[in-house]
Amino acid sequence: MRRELRLSSEFSYDDFSVAFARFVQIFGVPPARARVSADVAFRYAALVAPRAMPLNLELTHEGVRIEAAVLPLGTLVLEGEVDEHRMGDW
Repeated sequence: MRRELRLSSEFSYDDFSVAFARFVQIFGVPPARARVSADVAFRYAALVAPRAMPLNLELTHEGVRIEAAVLPLGTLVLEGEVDEHRMGDW
């Protein structure tokens, strides 16, 4: 499954965390992958490691790797796999 979100240019770490939590709430599993537009990658890097060089920094959130991708500005894409045993009969 895939969930695409738009973040404001001034999103906070908590805003990012809420997006991850909402994915878990909807699908019952954490995202396996996060892809973001370049502006989101730079903003997230500035939030989590303001003194690091963003190009050398491997970004993760809650253990999920964040990958920069060619996406529209402000875009966060969360992707994951549904566990058929946990999914039940929905």
